[in-house]
Amino acid sequence: MISLYIKEMMTSSAIQPQTIVLRKYSVNFNTARGIIKGKAVNINLMVLNKICIALRCTPNGILNYENTNDEIEPTHLLNKFTKKELPDVTDILRNISPKKLAELLSMMAKKEEDV
Repeated sequence: MISLYIKEMMTSSAIQPQTIVLRKYSVNFNTARGIIKGKAVNINLMVLNKICIALRCTPNGILNYENTNDEIEPTHLLNKFTKKELPDVTDILRNISPKKLAELLSMMAKKEEDV
């Protein structure tokens, strides 16, 4: 079954407040709330487009496939959409060494220069 992976992506990226971020990109309040609460099972392509713009991702990044009841074979292309548990960025940053943090900041600064 295909499901949305938006809340998990926003949580792992420490995006807060989640509903308000989606609202800034003109996602209807009830739709945004349903997405964050995990109750949204049907969103239209315009909303999907707005979410991708807000999160700077592609649909591949926010769609998840779970092979329930072995409905497809393991080699099926849908299995590429199966998401693994994303690490919590805040926990990583909380536990990072000063040396690694300096390296990370240096890499980020270099990436900004390239853009």
